[in-house]
Amino acid sequence: MQANAKGSLESSWTVVSVSNARSRKSAPAADLAALAGNADMARLADCEKAIEKNLRVALLAFYEVGDALLTVQRERLYRQTYATFDDYCRERWGFSRMHAWRLTAAAERMKLLTSSDDMPKPACESQIRPFLKLPPQEFPRAWNQVVKTANGEPVTTKVIRAVANKLLAADKSKAAAPSQPERGHKKITLEKSHVWVLITQARKQVSLGDSEQVLETLGKIEELLYDL
Repeated sequence: MQANAKGSLESSWTVVSVSNARSRKSAPAADLAALAGNADMARLADCEKAIEKNLRVALLAFYEVGDALLTVQRERLYRQTYATFDDYCRERWGFSRMHAWRLTAAAERMKLLTSSDDMPKPACESQIRPFLKLPPQEFPRAWNQVVKTANGEPVTTKVIRAVANKLLAADKSKAAAPSQPERGHKKITLEKSHVWVLITQARKQVSLGDSEQVLETLGKIEELLYDL
């Protein structure tokens, strides 16, 4: 009896020891996941405080709001409570998808301006909006032109639109005009397609036994290949 009791007690201790060992082994992974979740929640809370604070001063704080939204989007902090960034913006802040995009895009472009420069900065998101169709890296040059055109006077909507329209027209013309290599590429593509048409024609002439037409077609192919 004593031997059986001793064996049963040792078996129980073994089960408890194995269970404790498993708990100790899995605890770090669970702790890390909890820590990561807590860090994201804290990061999200910081961003939301910035948004709430700066929404009170409306237009003047568009950069801070846009920058905080950028952080939430890029670090995917919205996943703490929402499935998508669009859902987060709409349900948490009442922002449409377009408005959220304008705020984040404006913040991105503000970051490209030199902070130490004495040049006046955009006062609101709507002053940046006309330039959103340009590549982001072109915004500093565009804003510099706006300030120069204003010539020391307050930047007006009229000045901004004039500069934006001019730059957009130039950018559109540049995109529409193919470069020399592109023209050459198009020419080669067209001539290659013509060669294939002539080859098909030559095969048909061979099947008909028209040797003179075959020779004439081969001559045309030779001329095209020589030009390439």
